[in-house]
Amino acid sequence: MKITSHTVLVVDQSTSMNESDVHGHRSRSRAAYYAIANEIIADPLLMGRVSFTDVVTVIEMRTYAEITIHMEPVSWTLFNKIVDLANNIKSGKGHGNYIPALEKAFSTLLSTNVNDCAQLLLFLSDGRPSDHY
Repeated sequence: MKITSHTVLVVDQSTSMNESDVHGHRSRSRAAYYAIANEIIADPLLMGRVSFTDVVTVIEMRTYAEITIHMEPVSWTLFNKIVDLANNIKSGKGHGNYIPALEKAFSTLLSTNVNDCAQLLLFLSDGRPSDHY
């Protein structure tokens, strides 16, 4: 499959993301994932601006960084996977260490290995980094 774009989303999942101070959502985490599902996946799909050649990777940032979705083509299946992440109650744990998340994000983008592939990195966090080095 030829990849035309790769979007890497780093989503803060530290303990503070469990706070329930976003109108219409049980937590900051849920609000972030629903914003991704609706604005980055659903709206472009409905407008015909993306296709299966556009892929998305989701990295959750805690004390460590974990890839939860890897190079998944943009589709309604991806939309549902992101909604599933949103519905993971109290998923925030630990500190929000930026450095491991950024290292994983950059290595993921470099692994795309396609010269004419558009790349985008979005970092969603509610605060400053916990790591201080």
